[in-house]
Amino acid sequence: MVETVCMPAKFSALCRKLTKDQRGIVEKIGLGSLLTIPSMPIQRMLVEKLVENFNVVDRTFTIQGHTLSISPWDVYCILGLQDKGEKIEISRKQADRKWFNLYKQEGDTAITLKYLEERIPKEADGDHFARLFVLYAVGTILAPSSKGYVSSCYLELVVNVSRIKGLNWARFTLEHLLENLALFKSSRRTGLAGNLALFQVWFFEHFQAAGDGLEYAKHQHPLIRNWDEDKVIKRARLQAIKKFGAEKVVIELEPNETKVCTGNDNLRQANGGQYNEGRRHENFENEDWNENVQQEEVNGDNLRYGTKDEETKMKETMESVGLLLKRCPEFHTVVQMLIAGSTMSTNYDWKQCDSSGSSKLRESHSNVQNGSERASPADNKDKSEKAKSCQEPGTAFEREVFSSDLSSSTKRKIHFFSSPTLVQKVKTRIDRQPSKVCKSPYAGIKQKRVSKPKMNSAKQKSVSKTKTNIASVGALTKGLKLNDLELHAISYVCEEMAIHPKKNLVRVGISQLDATSLKCLVAPVEGNTTEKWLHSGIINSYGTMLNSDRKNNNAEMKHAVSDAQCQWICKVGRAWIKSGRPRWRLCLELAQELLGADMVFLPMNTSNTHWWLCVLHPGRNEFQVLNSFNWHIDYEQETFELRCGIHSILQAILNSSEKLASRWNNYDILKWDVVVKDNIPRQYDACSCGIFTIKYMQYWNGRELTNMFSQTDMETIRKRMPAELIMTPLNEITSSKDHVLAM
Repeated sequence: MVETVCMPAKFSALCRKLTKDQRGIVEKIGLGSLLTIPSMPIQRMLVEKLVENFNVVDRTFTIQGHTLSISPWDVYCILGLQDKGEKIEISRKQADRKWFNLYKQEGDTAITLKYLEERIPKEADGDHFARLFVLYAVGTILAPSSKGYVSSCYLELVVNVSRIKGLNWARFTLEHLLENLALFKSSRRTGLAGNLALFQVWFFEHFQAAGDGLEYAKHQHPLIRNWDEDKVIKRARLQAIKKFGAEKVVIELEPNETKVCTGNDNLRQANGGQYNEGRRHENFENEDWNENVQQEEVNGDNLRYGTKDEETKMKETMESVGLLLKRCPEFHTVVQMLIAGSTMSTNYDWKQCDSSGSSKLRESHSNVQNGSERASPADNKDKSEKAKSCQEPGTAFEREVFSSDLSSSTKRKIHFFSSPTLVQKVKTRIDRQPSKVCKSPYAGIKQKRVSKPKMNSAKQKSVSKTKTNIASVGALTKGLKLNDLELHAISYVCEEMAIHPKKNLVRVGISQLDATSLKCLVAPVEGNTTEKWLHSGIINSYGTMLNSDRKNNNAEMKHAVSDAQCQWICKVGRAWIKSGRPRWRLCLELAQELLGADMVFLPMNTSNTHWWLCVLHPGRNEFQVLNSFNWHIDYEQETFELRCGIHSILQAILNSSEKLASRWNNYDILKWDVVVKDNIPRQYDACSCGIFTIKYMQYWNGRELTNMFSQTDMETIRKRMPAELIMTPLNEITSSKDHVLAM
């Protein structure tokens, strides 16, 4: 399942807060039609299926044997944005610092959507409001990205407010969407950005489902205003049942808001007696098609209901074709080819036969792919002449390439291991201890020469300092309030790092920590930050300790998931569970742990550079995020694979015969709110993220931290951790405990 970033619900919520004067300003700058966008959810599974049918080469979609594209005319019908005006060119040079500082919150490094949401309803100045509104519309609807902020490169579009109305926003949002669809199709590593609200409504209006009870003929302009949350969810559920089955395929949308329904979806008339073209569509259910008859519906309503007089019919037909050519100049070339009898040799695919041999009308998509302004008839003629020698899209070679996209996009993680150097090999042989069993009189002499002499405590500290470059325990803990046990634990770890760095000192659950893994806990205060990065085994050990405490306290049912489990859940989220029961035992065990807890902690590791925490709170139906860094990112996208993995595992278990005890009421985690907690302690260095994550797990109760801490406490907490790990009752290596107690 993919991650999406388009946010029509947030945009609609902001529009509802605008005053009458503010709405007038939006109308004045030419974006008034966007105010009609409803609170519409983006159906991620539906969008993913549609993207699989996207042809990157000619930017078309092949669905149910029909090939359609998203055109600027569709943008006008759905969003009300006209395909006219100055083409928007985005410059990647650094934005003017004056304007950038004016529209960002003090202390932020970007123009965040959160700040725009707070400022826009309160803004009294007309020009400032117009600029803020356009930036927010770009960041949430027209050109949303995977970040939680608006790129500063868009500032140049809004500096001159009078220029905003003259920009071609229809072509801008369309090109941005198609580019992101192509990018996602070629590389699944990226999130699916772009105007997905436009994309979703385009599919709903062009492929009308049977039995959905939606009166498409009564839909008002712009068409997106008719698709609220209930209708979208209803249509998406019906789509999942029918597997992309539709009763009617609409070739061209009709945007005229003055039209009224006459009781027939296919016959719509304009007020005032003026001619207006109805929806052209193709029915392919319960109809008997004649293979030898080409059915082309160019203003079929007027032709069907015209008078029987031949002259009247011809006059009406010519008027219809004239209006069609006026609005779609690219058809001019097609008409010329029809007259010349060369229809079958062009690349416009005027006739397209489905599996039953029936002929269907297909529109030209050349203008949309090239992203250029509408060409003149002469230009179109030249293009069509050149296209005759080109290979027809959709050949066997192309189909083979496209059908292998899914398999070719599979990525394997390869680990490269370097061979040990000669110095390392010699050092290993020198450090190797001889056998304790003597088989000959000479073996004892050999052992005595090879074995290291027993060193006293003072000499061991000297070797430790020489080999590990770690200061004395007194220097490591200077100024920190530690007890004797904690100091002895630090001393013991330092000694083992010098003599036996690979010796396991802690074994808690499935996590094993040797002296090298604990080096990050005894590093100097001013030491290298890379040496202070917490090993995942330390995070997992504290998670196991937390789970043990939870079992002994039934009043507070918390559960911490290991880092390895989080990574596996994300893989499940990317691949889903499609057939069979892959690793069914792991799914069952994980589901038991999740459903049996009131709160679930999921530590997240971002490329081995940062730790942060996700929390499942079923009682509040919230997916909470606690991050010690104040990142300005889209956490809905960042956590999408994780949430999809949990959702798919739970659904697989719940749909099986397994019966699990549960403390949850709502299992549809994808509908939970993603809530980023702000009033939490933050880090001000580059190495304490792991400790913050552990403390979040220990003290978070779903609403607040029960015990506060700050950056100034980090070194004290870090130096106490060796004693906590070694002396915990869950540590199975008792020799480590005995050694610390004996010091």
